[in-house]
Amino acid sequence: MSKLKLLPYRELKKVAEKCGFQWARCVGSHNTFKNSQGKIVVIPDHGSQPIAGLCLEKSSKTSNSPPRNTKSWSRTFESGI
Repeated sequence: MSKLKLLPYRELKKVAEKCGFQWARCVGSHNTFKNSQGKIVVIPDHGSQPIAGLCLEKSSKTSNSPPRNTKSWSRTFESGI
């Protein structure tokens, strides 16, 4: 079982921005953030409900590798922001 904290969208948005991600677009309730290295993170906005997981992947333009989680996100969440 993961030790990541369950946080609402507003808190996850702050973490993403703190990690160098900038808001790129929104489709429905899913907000996409990109960083300067081409990595993408999708954070659903369901109001104040805690988010169970994130989708972090490299941009398809830079690599054909499958989506993967990074240790830096885990350390950020475990530290309690």
